[in-house]
This record gives sequence, C-alpha cells and structure tokens, in this order.
Amino acid sequence: MNLRIILDQYPQCLESRAKLSAILRDLYPSERREINIVLDIYECGIADKIKHLKNIDALQVQAFCRQLEVEYALPAQYALRGLALWLEAYNVAIQKNEVPAKDSRVLSGPTSFESNASQDSENSNQIVNTAPEYELKVLTLATAEISRYHGHNSKNVIIPSIIDGKNIVGIGKGAFQRCTTIEYLRLSEGIRYVEDSAFFNCSALKSCLLPQSLVRLGSELNTLPNPTGVFEHTALEHIILPEAIRYIGKCAFRNCSKLKSASILSSIECLPEEAFLGCERLTTIELSNTVKIISNRAFAFCESLQRIALPPNVKSLGEMTFLGCTSLNMIRLNVGLTSIRQGAFLSCTSLKELHVPSTVTLLGEHLFEYVPIHKANGNAVIYGSRRQNLNLLIYCALGSHALEYAQKNNIEFRVERH
Repeated sequence: MNLRIILDQYPQCLESRAKLSAILRDLYPSERREINIVLDIYECGIADKIKHLKNIDALQVQAFCRQLEVEYALPAQYALRGLALWLEAYNVAIQKNEVPAKDSRVLSGPTSFESNASQDSENSNQIVNTAPEYELKVLTLATAEISRYHGHNSKNVIIPSIIDGKNIVGIGKGAFQRCTTIEYLRLSEGIRYVEDSAFFNCSALKSCLLPQSLVRLGSELNTLPNPTGVFEHTALEHIILPEAIRYIGKCAFRNCSKLKSASILSSIECLPEEAFLGCERLTTIELSNTVKIISNRAFAFCESLQRIALPPNVKSLGEMTFLGCTSLNMIRLNVGLTSIRQGAFLSCTSLKELHVPSTVTLLGEHLFEYVPIHKANGNAVIYGSRRQNLNLLIYCALGSHALEYAQKNNIEFRVERH
C-alpha cells in the first residue's frame, strides 16, 4: 500500500473516514487488515498530527502506539507498521538513533502486515500476581490485561476496570476458560478487547453484559485451522454486542446451544466464520446494517432459525452459510447481494421460498442438496450429499442468473416484476 500516491491522486479522500475507506478498499480489496489500521490512525487524529511533523522521535512513536493500544486495542507491532505508512506518506523523517532497536527494525522494515506472530514475544510484557482472583499481563505503565482468573467458585463476576492501579484494557486468551461455576458476568467500562477462548467452556455462563467501550471481540490474527471462540460452549441465552465493536473473531458463539437471540449493533463489516454454528435454539438474530460479508458456516446447524432478514449492504454469502438450518422456511435476499457460495442452503429441508434479487451474479454448486448429518459430542459429521425432492419456489427476475440456475436444476421458479 502506497499512501503517498493515494494522497497525491485523491486529495479529497481525507475529507472523511468514509471517503478514505472507499478509495482504499477499491484499490486494495484484499488488504482489509492494513486498511482498518490505516483508518484507525486517521480517525483518532494521529495522521493529522504526523502531517505537521518534520521528524519524529522514539518517545512520540511510543506515545502514538499507546494511544492506539488503549483506544483501538491495536497490538504494538501493527500500530508501528500503520504509523510507518503514514510517516512515509507525509515524508516525515525518523530519528533512528533515538529509537530502540526493536522499534527501529519495525519502522524501517517493510510495511507488510503478515509478519510472524512470534514478534509479540519481543515485547517482554511482565506477568504479575495481583489479587487472588487475577493474574495480570502488564502492557504499559498504566495499562494491563487479565491473563488468568482463579476465582473458580464464584457465580457472579464483575470484571473491574482497575486492578492494582492498572487500567484493565483487555481480557487475555483463555483467561476464564473452563470456569464452570460462573453464571453471570459483567465487563466494566474501559475494557477494550477480549481475546479468543477467553470464556471458552464456561458451561454455566447464562448472561454476559459487555461494555460500550469494547472495540474487539476475538483476535483478528487467528489463523489456526480450528480456532476457539470467545464464548464457545457457554450457556448464554441472549447477547447484545455494543456499537463500538469493529471486529468479531471466528467461532465467537459456536456451540452455544442455549442461545436464543443475538443482537449485533456494532459496526462490523464481516460476520466471521462459524460465528453462530451449532446455536440450535437461536430464533432471533439482528445484524447491523454495516455487515457486507457473511462468512462460511456462520449460521450452520441453527436448527430453530425460521427466518432471517439480511442487512441491505450484504454482498456475499459464504459456503454452507445456512447448512442444516432445518426450520428455515423463507429468505428474502437483499438487493445488492452479488454472490451465494456453494452449499449455502444445504439440508435446509423446510425451505419453501427464496427471493433472489437480479444483482446476484454468482450462485455456487450444490446449493440445495440434502446432507445426512451425524452429531456426536456437539460436533457434526457430514457423510455425503444427495439431491432432495425440493418443495422450493425461487422468486427471481426475468433474465437473471437465479432464473437460469432454477431452470438448469429443475427448481420451480416465479418471475417477480419490480
């Protein structure tokens, strides 16, 4: 990504976050992580401060990193690379002789965001023992995250915003996992992020109140083949995700078998893979209008889900999005949707009506086949697939790809005139 060229060719992009976002996403569609970090640096005012600098020293770099860490829960190595892009764009010189070796290497190196995660170990964060219930990972002089919780006999837990004089900004990976007695949980205001598996297998957890300060739920950097979600295998019955959240990690609510309703008020653009997979009692889901992508298996095996209203800006449905949603009987897809990936409606045995807008230009294979599924220990095993006798009516536009698909696959259709 070359910000200098972008600013030269599109000076109007700095008028608002929306304009900058639109241009970056158009020019660099595959670099979502880099774009988000560049936008965060713009939005919090750091980019404007850099614009008026001739050079920058180590203390100022560290101050900017702390601001991004506290306000956006952004790890140091990614903040540094984002800063490097803006420094290069405004031709701001770095006083390398004053920057510690590890920071100099990051700022002067390539601005790729695909660096090895092991670089985190270079930030020798201190682990300290505090009150009997908590262990802290110290991040800065003023901030820390909770790395481990030991109050395993507690039913009601309020996670404080300050412990031992440190502002608690995050909940670390696996910090509360397998705390099987917790039933009620509240995160205090000021907490900015929660890492993957933080509450994994808290099997008695029925209710969780999230703070308005939360900006990230789960890790954006998780590339494991089988990641563990933040609230996976809990007994949550209802969840509301506040508006400030900008990212939700993979499998966040996977196998929450008692979850009945979820409201995502946050400004996320992508509903992650397997976000609600296995939530067999889920009947109500409210998605933010900012959602553009619904990823693979996001609602797989939500067996009680009968209807769903997709946000108006959704562009893509991932593979096997609604796999095994056996109660789903009608879906009206939004105008503007362009692609439906393969297997999106596998084993939706009750599906009677599907309204497909003319904007859809890609329909994957095996959309409506029947899949025999065996469940064991909360996991589903697919044995194969075969065509079922469909009792499905596709509503589509004359000359549309959906009409062609219906004709090709001998599915009953009805042309809608708008």
